[in-house]
Amino acid sequence: MLEMNHEPMESPEADTWPRWQGFVKIDRDTALERFLSYGSVVLLVVVGLLLCWGTLGNPLDDGGTDGPEPVLLRYVPFALALSGLLFLARRFTDNFYLLDPERQCLYYHFKFLGFRRIRLLLTRREVLGVTTEARKRSADGGASWWEHRLVVIGKGGRVVPLSDWRKEGLGRCNREGAERATLLACPFHPAPPRSDLVVRVKGGVASVRFARMWLGMRRLRPGEYWPAVLVVLLGALAVVAALKFIHF
Repeated sequence: MLEMNHEPMESPEADTWPRWQGFVKIDRDTALERFLSYGSVVLLVVVGLLLCWGTLGNPLDDGGTDGPEPVLLRYVPFALALSGLLFLARRFTDNFYLLDPERQCLYYHFKFLGFRRIRLLLTRREVLGVTTEARKRSADGGASWWEHRLVVIGKGGRVVPLSDWRKEGLGRCNREGAERATLLACPFHPAPPRSDLVVRVKGGVASVRFARMWLGMRRLRPGEYWPAVLVVLLGALAVVAALKFIHF
């Protein structure tokens, strides 16, 4: 099955790569691809835990007081089958971007199992610029580092990632950003170190600037306020419920 939306160009066949000669393929791990990959691995870990628990006892019990639970072994085939299904689904999933340097527009290629679609993501008039986005990460023990990824700014302040997050990848992202901006014939905004990308939309026009992060956290963007409010409310309800339970 193939569904296409390609207004700025004549109808090339999506499943024949030579028809897309001259295009730049930009591949990155999408949320769906990560879910399928990680899900398959996590289920394999679950299979190992079920086998261990069902034959030897609770692997998380240091005291060894919990004996084997053979009833858990009946779930092993289901977890193993689901892991295999996710693995196969990942093998038949291929999502990436196509940059047309002639028409300065961006397409998105989506393939999942037997379904494939190529749609126009940003036209030349909708591409406002290319820049680098940053985030601060930390690990146990106090170690911290910065990660960066290349993004394109679209009409209305839309931020489209063009690369995966890279550890301390500011220089590389800025270099690639300049190249992508040249191909798209749009402005390039080089990011300074340890900065937060701020996109403002006023009167239908988006502006890009960089600000210092507060405690390594970036500012919310348009469209992220309501999810943030929902998370805060759910967290507050969880705290209230926990306090009532403790008091009870």
